[in-house]
Amino acid sequence: MTTQTNTTAPATNAKGFVEFEHRQWDWNGDRNTWARYDANTRKLTVQLAGKGNISPDFEAEFRAFCESYGIALRWHGDKQSITLPLSLEEIDRAYFSGIGILEDE
Repeated sequence: MTTQTNTTAPATNAKGFVEFEHRQWDWNGDRNTWARYDANTRKLTVQLAGKGNISPDFEAEFRAFCESYGIALRWHGDKQSITLPLSLEEIDRAYFSGIGILEDE
């Protein structure tokens, strides 16, 4: 198991899916391999396709993305979720809002 090093929320599209540079939509494995981030819960879920071939460049990009968050996918069909910790800025904001120093926006 790798250690989670990246705690930054990934960039996503409007539906919360991470967009990868090397995905080839004509490969079945590429279409069914995804990462989704829920900003409300800070939950990052990744799924490695259970069927179909994954293009080599996309698989390398996807695995590197997962490893940057401490996720080690072991087999096709593997699905894992993690919850990203709050950033220091978010912790400070929550603390100071809670003791009445910051006004709610």
